[in-house]
Amino acid sequence: MRMGFFSLIVLFSVLTLFSASCSRSNEHRKSEKVHISGIIYRSYNKSVKMDTQYTCINDKFYVRISNVNKNNSADSIITDSTGKFSVELEKGNYCFVEGWKNAPLQMPKDSPNEKWDTACYRSYYDECDFSLDATKDTDNIRLCYFTPWPGYMPCLKFSR
Repeated sequence: MRMGFFSLIVLFSVLTLFSASCSRSNEHRKSEKVHISGIIYRSYNKSVKMDTQYTCINDKFYVRISNVNKNNSADSIITDSTGKFSVELEKGNYCFVEGWKNAPLQMPKDSPNEKWDTACYRSYYDECDFSLDATKDTDNIRLCYFTPWPGYMPCLKFSR
């Protein structure tokens, strides 16, 4: 009887140590960081031809943990005077968004000649400007995102 009880205590101790070891191993994997650096470009043309790309100079982007724009900010980055950026992130999928998408969604107000498509606007707000799968250190990455021409407002309908 004593031997059975002693064996049970030894087994429990081994399982406890194994469980703690696995937990530490998962924590280590979860906090592995990768270094990402490169240049961010903006394009006003969805075909993203070289002649329609513009370097994002001194622009701020928010980095979300996910591949959709939800309020789980991991970090923010600011491009320098040449459009370059550098960031350390835990391994995972990330969504980069412009500053206005970092604030809570506020629907624009309709006017007598302007009507906003609210479903379209929410979808536009929820979209990532660009996504990144951070799995290893990466230098000189080129990130390009589409943005409408200045003055063009997606989801806005004009009427007379």
